[in-house]
Amino acid sequence: MSIVKLFKSHNRPADRFTQLVSPEIEVLYRFAYRLCQNTDDAEDLVQQLLTRLFHKLEELERIESLRPWLMRSLYNLYVDSYRKQQSMLRVISPGEMPDNVVSAEATPHERAELTDRQQVILAAMRQLNDDQRMVMMLHDAEGYTLPELADILQTPIGTLKSRLHRGRNQVKEMTEKELFGHQQRDISEEEHI
Repeated sequence: MSIVKLFKSHNRPADRFTQLVSPEIEVLYRFAYRLCQNTDDAEDLVQQLLTRLFHKLEELERIESLRPWLMRSLYNLYVDSYRKQQSMLRVISPGEMPDNVVSAEATPHERAELTDRQQVILAAMRQLNDDQRMVMMLHDAEGYTLPELADILQTPIGTLKSRLHRGRNQVKEMTEKELFGHQQRDISEEEHI
């Protein structure tokens, strides 16, 4: 095959890879953003995943349910990166802490864009453990079913149901306390007047 035919052909590995993963990029990015809580790190995570998978095109083409497989791969890559970052932070003294360490705190710009209610819900979500937060994000925000999550997270459905239930209850309690606790204090103050 001549080089001209090769480049005119739309069956090159890069084209096949693009056709295969393009429909999944937006979903992968949203998931990465929810994991990283940071635009730059989310983009880096997705890029790192795609770079690793590019050379495994033929394997990817044989996967029946590509989206759950990609989500699981992204999650595993995030966990590996997180563990690596945590071990690095243990070695670095607090005075040597790099400026680009991801913070769970929202930036002032991000806080300004959110309503008070959204801020309360996000603050409550941040207080959940990682497992509960992950299941709630994927199930409630992204719309994955429990069987899909069992495949993505490699966790039994019963465990996922438990995490989802406990996480929802904790968020509900924290948000009610924050949102309605202020109203009850105001009402009780008015009664004393």
